[in-house]
Parts: sequence; structure tokens; C-alpha cells
Amino acid sequence: MHMRFKTSAIIMTALTGLFLLTTSCRKCSKCEYEYTTPTGTTQRVDMEEICGNTQDVDDQVASCQNLAAQNKGKCICVDM
Repeated sequence: MHMRFKTSAIIMTALTGLFLLTTSCRKCSKCEYEYTTPTGTTQRVDMEEICGNTQDVDDQVASCQNLAAQNKGKCICVDM
């Protein structure tokens, strides 16, 4: 009986820690992408700074990378 309680306590502690990491871990990032137009001009597009959990920021970075790839450019993101 004592061992069952110990195992349950460990599992509950691990789940609580995981929950706190995924919900309260907030970070901010600022992205921009640049590309060269057909006329040879370099264009830079600033994206809105985003603050949120890791998934929100990762989604913003992926969006920047996709837009840059569509325009044969490059994406640059900086954690704030």
C-alpha cells in the first residue's frame, strides 16, 4: 500500500510539472523575412512580435519560414 502511494505521488508530481511547463512557459519572439524581388531589390517584411507559450511562438516561426520559402528568401527570428 505504501509503495502504491509513492508511485502515485511521483506520477502526480511529474504531471503537474509537465502541465506547468506547457501552460505557463511564456516566451516572446520577433521574426522578419527578406527576399529579393525580380527587379533585384531586397525587401524586408517585419512580422508582429508574438508572446505566448512555446507552441504559439513555434507556429509564428514556422509561418515566417514558409513565407520566406515561398519568396525564395530567408527568415530571421530573435527571442525577446
